Amino acid sequence: MKKNTARWALPVLILMLLLLPIAGAAAQGGEPTLYLPVVSKAPPPPPPAVKAVGPSGGTFTAVVIDPDDASILYVGTFGRGVYKSLDGGLNWQAANNGLENWTIQSLTIRSSDGMLFAGTYGSGIYRSSDGGLNWQPVNSPADGILEKLIVYDIEIAPSQPATVFLSGRTQGECYSADCELFGYLYKSTDNGLTWARVWDSQLMFTNGDYSYDIEVDPTSEQIVYFTAHRNGVYKSVNGGSTWLAKQAAPLDLKARKLLIVTSPPNTVYNSTYATAGVYKSTTGGDGWAVDNAQLPSPLYGFALSRDTQNPMDLYLGTGDKGVFKSSMPLDQPASWQPWGLPSSFIWAFAQVPGASPALYAATGGNGLQYSPDGSANWQARSQGIFNTNITALVNFNGALYAGVNGGGVSKYDPNGETWQAVNSGLVNLNVQNLLVIEGGLYAVTTTDLYVSADGLNWTVARSMPVSAPGGSTQPEAALPFGERNALPDEEQFLLQPQAPDSPLEGLVTPLGVSRPITSAARNWKGFWTGTAGGGIYRDGQYCTYSGRTIYAMHLSQADGSLYASLTGDSGNPYAVIKWKDVYSNNCGDWDNESISNTVLVYSFASNQARTFGATNTGIYYKNISTTTWVKANGISDTVHAVAFDPYNPNLLYAATWNGAFISTDGGLNWTQAPKAELQGREFFSVQVDAANPNIVYFGSRNGSTYRWDKTLP
Repeated sequence: MKKNTARWALPVLILMLLLLPIAGAAAQGGEPTLYLPVVSKAPPPPPPAVKAVGPSGGTFTAVVIDPDDASILYVGTFGRGVYKSLDGGLNWQAANNGLENWTIQSLTIRSSDGMLFAGTYGSGIYRSSDGGLNWQPVNSPADGILEKLIVYDIEIAPSQPATVFLSGRTQGECYSADCELFGYLYKSTDNGLTWARVWDSQLMFTNGDYSYDIEVDPTSEQIVYFTAHRNGVYKSVNGGSTWLAKQAAPLDLKARKLLIVTSPPNTVYNSTYATAGVYKSTTGGDGWAVDNAQLPSPLYGFALSRDTQNPMDLYLGTGDKGVFKSSMPLDQPASWQPWGLPSSFIWAFAQVPGASPALYAATGGNGLQYSPDGSANWQARSQGIFNTNITALVNFNGALYAGVNGGGVSKYDPNGETWQAVNSGLVNLNVQNLLVIEGGLYAVTTTDLYVSADGLNWTVARSMPVSAPGGSTQPEAALPFGERNALPDEEQFLLQPQAPDSPLEGLVTPLGVSRPITSAARNWKGFWTGTAGGGIYRDGQYCTYSGRTIYAMHLSQADGSLYASLTGDSGNPYAVIKWKDVYSNNCGDWDNESISNTVLVYSFASNQARTFGATNTGIYYKNISTTTWVKANGISDTVHAVAFDPYNPNLLYAATWNGAFISTDGGLNWTQAPKAELQGREFFSVQVDAANPNIVYFGSRNGSTYRWDKTLP
């Protein structure tokens, strides 16, 4: 009996202790409270004050599929490293352990054992033998070049899996057609452990060259091709020991990507940049013919892919016109049809193995896209990867909208921290800015200006402006969006007009030449638009400053004046002007109010007290009724945007090239935001929440939107 009593004593005691808080609370007339220290969980941690909230997507330079399991994917992102999915791209996890450089330029997987190779933008090549869990640099022997190389392509020889080739170039900017960027090819015969240089562009070309692509013939690792950036296609028949040029003028020698087809034998496709779009050789590269029927011209051809289960299906990814598909027999000329993603840069394709025609496309700015049936209907498969380039944040109709370079416009729902793409009618998804003008939401893209009245549907507000009068041969100015473009430097140049920027006062745009709109504003006299290299227009008609690029226009709340930032005249890089606001029809009557001829204003902002300029050297302000700009204290970095607290005119925020800044004295003095997550990042845009001024959003270059809740520690 005593044994039984002892056996139950401890459980009864524990139960009585657990019930005591209930009795105590009930006796005091309150709601019963139960404390369970034995089984309770620790309280959840407080939410972070700064959090990346999206939208998802961004620039994905590579995508590969596990050869043994089509549901396993890997993507390389331009800024966030490598991600892995186990469910066909529905969910993702970062796979960056050991990767010291998260700017990924290329990615490949070996079919025999799933070994991964990742090429970085400036740190050579890495390898993973455990499905992306761990990475190690494999840049031996250190020759001073490979470990610093931008690796554009990695290819494994199908017939000899231990043999790996890579192509790449040294770092450097490229803003001219003949810039010196030196490229190299390397070969490994021991799974990437050691490498030997097999091509050096410095030994062949005066100004150098480099290669986007190297391809190994599936039938023999001795037959290798590579594309030279501006010198056509080269071929080796001895495993890379020697190379022979396989193209010559007048062919388009700006070669990009290759596709080797074994049936019919000796068939090779080559995409090009300048004119042709696609070439085809049926003799192993000895002769080429244009194969671009139905393609627009000129065309920047880039990625190439073939559906192995449906051999007639060829896919072409372009630099700015999306995807095209041809389904003709391969022994006949191709016939290309538009196949979706119309304004996207297509970096790479991945064809799902097996009987499925499903296809993935890695894009510049629009994330990973998926066609489950090989049709032109694409689905985003980037959820949770925050790599988007946010070029603008605005409040419109009580909601936050984000402009995404390559991804269009998205609307934010703060309740669920979700984004809705609102791109109906928005043909060009390369959004450079968003503007709210008299109840309309305007999207500035690299081609057209769009407007939305409801924040959901878009129409062209002002397409390419009508041509200016005159007959000058003034060259077109480069687009002013290079800094906002997440593509590599040389791709920014290639997507811009190929002419020097030398604007001179008094010269006008030639007849028949149109200019993309860069900025817009409205005042009492009409709707004004600024253009790239075409000056200022009012209500669609040419006004003044032809040959100049207009970076920003703004109607100041401080003095009611219309301001513009633009390229200067001869010898003066930049200028700021103010329309005189005279009661006449002379739209060209502007005053010079330049800050300095070396200070570029990226955007303006204003309240009733001051007008601000966000510039390449900090923030400048101009008090009402003055003509002098004063530099604010505390910021010397490039500033892209300024935003105001709607309830406190002394509280301002700035998005800079080196993080977020804050001012509490009306914009006169600035300090870095106190949160480490907002420091050192490249921000392009900033906006205060329309309903809660304690919430501030910052749009970043390669990390989506950051939400700062100032009420949280």
